[in-house]
Amino acid sequence: MYRFVTVNFCIMLCLFVGCGPSNKIAKDFDYGKIEGRVYKNDFFNFEITAPEGWHVEGAEKIAELADEGLDAYGNNKKDMEKLKETAKMTTANLWMCSKYDMNDIPDGEYNPCVIIVAEKLPASAKSLTAEKYLGISKTQTQKIVPAAMFKPITKETISGKEFAVQKNSQPIPNVPGFEIQQESRACIINNHVLLIGINYIEDAERPELQKILDTVKFH
Repeated sequence: MYRFVTVNFCIMLCLFVGCGPSNKIAKDFDYGKIEGRVYKNDFFNFEITAPEGWHVEGAEKIAELADEGLDAYGNNKKDMEKLKETAKMTTANLWMCSKYDMNDIPDGEYNPCVIIVAEKLPASAKSLTAEKYLGISKTQTQKIVPAAMFKPITKETISGKEFAVQKNSQPIPNVPGFEIQQESRACIINNHVLLIGINYIEDAERPELQKILDTVKFH
């Protein structure tokens, strides 16, 4: 029922709105490949595995859901369209894994998911850290969703790589009493930000998502 991605993750897909040649995703960028339940990416040198029965999607579906999220939360249509266009140039939608098929979500369910994207950093952001990146994301998100609540940024090691972690909750538009819980993990690799996000509503859904995160392997 609830398909859209939270606006915070959409904002992170296009933080550097002043898009120039230095932060456009290369035409020959490695979007990785899916082999059965395993997604592999040689550019970032990692892999992740989906659970049996879960549904895997690629770039096109992630972009579609990001657009839905911005449309649902954004009040300024012109600004939202600008964010959408920027995201197409500066970000790479890599992989998504959800409990249900996005076109067949049981009535009343949100559909917990893991989403992985990457953003090319501009030349001017060479000194940017993952923590600062997430801090910018928080500021930008709260301009669009003032009710979004953020916890302090922490650090977490995943398969030997240090990630900055930001957790937040956001109300679901037009669904009183429900909030989306989101955790965003960011790591800067090869002048790109690798973002791993998980989205859920009920605390009982999180352990399944953690098991997916535990399959991440950097080589």
